[in-house]
Amino acid sequence: AFFTFSPNTRRDRLLLACAKRWQLQTCTLQPRYPLRTSLPTTPRYDPRMTSAGDTVVVPRNFRLLEELEKGEKALGSLGYLSYGLADLEEDVMMINWNGTIIGPNNSPFEGRIYSLQIKCGESYPDSAPTLRFRTRVALPCVTDTGAVDARALPVMSNWRRQNTIEDCLNAVYMMMQHPSSRRLQQPPETAPEYPM
Repeated sequence: AFFTFSPNTRRDRLLLACAKRWQLQTCTLQPRYPLRTSLPTTPRYDPRMTSAGDTVVVPRNFRLLEELEKGEKALGSLGYLSYGLADLEEDVMMINWNGTIIGPNNSPFEGRIYSLQIKCGESYPDSAPTLRFRTRVALPCVTDTGAVDARALPVMSNWRRQNTIEDCLNAVYMMMQHPSSRRLQQPPETAPEYPM
């Protein structure tokens, strides 16, 4: 075996569950080409292999595992964003996520920590996730219930498969820095969270 799994770590249990689910989904498929029983001694050109210009579609769960690792370590966001699974043990489909944004400096949001709920539906990454603030905030893209209006953020309204959860959170962060948001009166820090 090329990989060894330790069922003691959450990430490995999640990887194993994803692999088992993928195997169950594909076990009824017949091989397209006959399987070899031995490997050739010298590599040869096979026209069925992908070339450098082809794109490879990464399965949803593997893509989300990459995002999970990046979000929990806050890589690439300079520390003002973080995100991860809401329930790592039970959410095998990786649908419910939590996100955190630290308000930008020199703005009404400075020094505040904003919590969000993120939902990556079954069609993610082909369709954008939904974002909903738990912490009260006044932003042009946030409704009275705390939901982020996807039409107000270009990254979400013009969604592409290459976009990520981090891109969505970055768009909200940039909206916090926008001059139109600076004029909005913010709720006090002691304001209750949005109802669930």
